[in-house]
Formats: sequence, C-alpha cells, structure tokens
Amino acid sequence: MSDKIIVRSAMKDKRNFTELPELRKGIIDLAPTTPLAANYTVNSVANALHPVKQALKVSQCEELTKGTMIYSLVPDPTEGTAVLAYFRAGQKLDVCYGEGEQENKAAFTICSSPARAINGEYVIIVDKGAESDAAKYITSEWQVGTQVTASAPYGQFYYQAIRDSSYIVAVCDSTGYEPFLSMAEAINDGTLNVDLTLIFAARKHSDVVMADRFVELSQNKHFKFIMVLSDERIFKCERGFITKSLIEKYAPANKYSLFINGTQELLNTISPHIDELKFETNRIRYNK
Repeated sequence: MSDKIIVRSAMKDKRNFTELPELRKGIIDLAPTTPLAANYTVNSVANALHPVKQALKVSQCEELTKGTMIYSLVPDPTEGTAVLAYFRAGQKLDVCYGEGEQENKAAFTICSSPARAINGEYVIIVDKGAESDAAKYITSEWQVGTQVTASAPYGQFYYQAIRDSSYIVAVCDSTGYEPFLSMAEAINDGTLNVDLTLIFAARKHSDVVMADRFVELSQNKHFKFIMVLSDERIFKCERGFITKSLIEKYAPANKYSLFINGTQELLNTISPHIDELKFETNRIRYNK
C-alpha cells in the first residue's frame, strides 16, 4: 500500500480565492443603502405579548361584598401602553403599590376572560380582609383614574392541550377561585374549549365568593359548579368536606385532569383523598 497522498488542484482555485475580497467589495457596493428597519415585526409581537411592564389605570371599582372589591384595569396610552398583553385563563400579573421607596409589588390572578384583554380590560378581585399590605393599600387608595404599573401576565396554571385532558375537575376554596372564574368566563365566551367542573369548598354559602356569577356561568353545558359547605345545609349544595367519593361523583368516567388551588388547609384536607384516586402525576396541577 502506497503511503503517498496525491492532492490534485489547479491554479484557478488559488486565483479565485485571492479574488474573493474584491468580489465581496463589489457586492457590498451594489447593495441598496436603504436603512435597516427600526423594529422588526417579530420583536413587536414579542413586546406586545411579553412587555417588561404595562402602564394601566383603574376604569371601574366596585364593592362586591363587604369583604371584596373588584377592579377593572385598562391600558394607559399617555404612559406608553396602547394595548394590553394577552394572557391565558389562570394566569396572574404583578401590580405595584405604594409610593417612592415604599413601592412594592403583589401578584393577583386575572379573573376575566382573555377575550376581554383583547378588548382592553383586565379584571382583578381584592380581598379587603386579607392580611397583606397590598390588599390594605389597594382597597384604600385605588379609585377610578388611579394609575397602576403592572407586569405582563405570567404563570403556568392554565389548560395546556398537549398535557391536560379536555375535561377538568377543579377544587378550590375562597382563596383560590380566581383562576377558575377566568376559565369559566373563557368557556362561556368560547375562548377556552374544555369542560370544567368546579368544586368549591367553604364553611357557609356566604363564604363562596362570586357564587351568583358561578351559578350564572353554569348555565353553559360545559361548566358545572358544585358548592361543598361544611357548616351549613342548603338545597343543591353538598354537605361536609371534599372526599374521594365526592370527587368521583362529579368526575367523568373517562380520564380527566385535576386542578387544585387554595389554602394549605385545603391541600392538607384533600391530599389523602387525592392519593386514594391514584392519579398519574402529570394529570394533577397545583397552582404555585
């Protein structure tokens, strides 16, 4: 076997190589001098969906009950926000509160349907009795016209077709109903194409926030609303606590996803019953 390596080439290859700089210069000289775009469409879309911050203002505020306030937030074009960032039902946003060096931020779940964001409105509900500085400040200081700085919507607690079943059984208490109100609103206006059964745990009927709206939304065949009251017996409401048998009573025969949001007390109470259901890990969603 020969140990010689034969390389066949030609002077033409070397000549072409040495002429490349002149060739490139000619192409550059022939290129148009039109300035590059100041902003590209893909960047505009990204900025609209995920802005660093949004300038909003309060357009409506109303006392729902003695303990809760509802606020409508709209874009503030005078401060640079012309349209609201889109969100998925179940997501939240951070809002700033306080002034100067005392300014802080707190997260609130958007209660309205994503369709209303397209029309320029977010809706959040604030508990006046919550043990938080944010709730105390907002319910005492916000009024129609108040300017609010907020983040883009964020969070993973929403329906994902690639992962979740199109039938969802949700469990919540009075501190975790907001994502499911948004989902129910989205189902009602056609934004979200799923079936949702919401099991709401409370001591008394008066503790069920937005009960009338949930009942109204349950007129849609794709949304069911069940109240479970531990300290009160009311017609058409379940009595007692959320158990394995109660979940199975309202769950479909086929596979479904289980969404859970609420206090640690609720999680501690239902965890043993969830374990008995022997759910696959990817079929249970907790709001974190």
